[in-house]
Parts: sequence; structure tokens; C-alpha cells
Amino acid sequence: MGTGYTDTFGGSPVQPSNVAYAAVALSASINAYWPAFVTGSQQVLARIMDVTPSAGSLTITMPDARQAAAGQDVTFTNLGAYTYTVLDNSGATIASVAPGQQKYLYLTSNSTAAGTWRTVLFGVG
Repeated sequence: MGTGYTDTFGGSPVQPSNVAYAAVALSASINAYWPAFVTGSQQVLARIMDVTPSAGSLTITMPDARQAAAGQDVTFTNLGAYTYTVLDNSGATIASVAPGQQKYLYLTSNSTAAGTWRTVLFGVG
């Protein structure tokens, strides 16, 4: 997964396929995968992720940023009673999502596997 995919005509990275929604019952830490790269029972990274963690200290690790283009985005919502953490592909924290919170993440640089992510708190409810 160390290489990116380049658009033949524009030279920019190809956007992964879009999956709009995923409900995730988070009972163990997981790795998420861009829709175009999911195999078997791997967790797809959808644009809207409704996550219900069953314990504290659980994590979701983002896919390799080199496989996406700048501007790729995802919204994480916490429907559970425990905070979970979203990690970049190198294991660094991008965001902690507390119960009832919604966080919007978007990719600003895909020059490394970790990428550079911006985070916006949408609201609590």
C-alpha cells in the first residue's frame, strides 16, 4: 500500500470510491480502508461514520493518505457512552470523539501515509 494511484489525464491522485454511510459497532480497535481497497470483512471508511464504542480507549486508524486526494473527507459521530480516538495511518491522534460529538475531518496533504488532516467539531447532540 505504499504507492498512490495517479490520474492519467490530470496527474493528481485518484479519489477512492465513495461510500456514503457506515454504522460501526466498535468493540475493538480497527483499521479503516478506502472503499476501493476493501477486501473481505475489512471496515470501509465511509463519508459518514456513526460509531458506537462499547468501551473506552478504542481507536479507528485511517487508511493510507497517499491513496486519496487532498479534500477527501469523513464525518465521525459518537453514538456511544465512551470516547474513541481517530488515528492517522502512522498512529498519531487526529481527533478524539467524545460521546454525542460529531467531528469532520478532511485531508489537506497526501504526501505521506499519515497525511495531514484538519478537524472541525460539528456539534454535540
